[in-house]
Amino acid sequence: REEEARQRTYAESIVNFLKYDLLGLTTVEGQTRFADSDARDLGRNATLTDLLERAANKLDERTDLAPAAEAQLRWMLGVNYRYQGDYERSCRLLERSLELFKSIDGSGANSTLDAQQSLAMSHAYNGEHRKAIELMEPVASMRRSLLGSNHPDSLSSLGNLAAEYRAAGDLDRAMPLLQSVDYETSHQLGVGNADS
Repeated sequence: REEEARQRTYAESIVNFLKYDLLGLTTVEGQTRFADSDARDLGRNATLTDLLERAANKLDERTDLAPAAEAQLRWMLGVNYRYQGDYERSCRLLERSLELFKSIDGSGANSTLDAQQSLAMSHAYNGEHRKAIELMEPVASMRRSLLGSNHPDSLSSLGNLAAEYRAAGDLDRAMPLLQSVDYETSHQLGVGNADS
């Protein structure tokens, strides 16, 4: 029962944040119905960036969220900021998400590894390849030890790491890793498969 209550609280926190602080504000009707006075100023021409900024600010103000809900919301917003090209804000949100996931689930949990990989990707997109590599190396290593070297998540992490080695100019490390990922992927999917 205690776990059920915790899960219900988690789900309600996510739904309420999305309803009142993000998705409900994508229409003028939603802004009128759900929003506080500062959101009503968004208007019908609000951009995704406007909505993300408001949601991120609201998230910073919230003190009632369970750590798991906050971690997940920060991850969602951080990834969306990366897609909007705001890498600095993405990194700030993802750094906090990673801290929360580590404290909740531990360093080897999938949620933590996903958050760390997302943070690494934001640094990579921002041209901070060395920082991205520092974050990616332990993710790739942990996934290989937990899942095996031919698991899709391991291969994805290794492929991302190889791409960062290449972007940083470290071809001696990039090429063997890329060849290994290519071999494993082709072996699993079959030579000639479009995804290999």
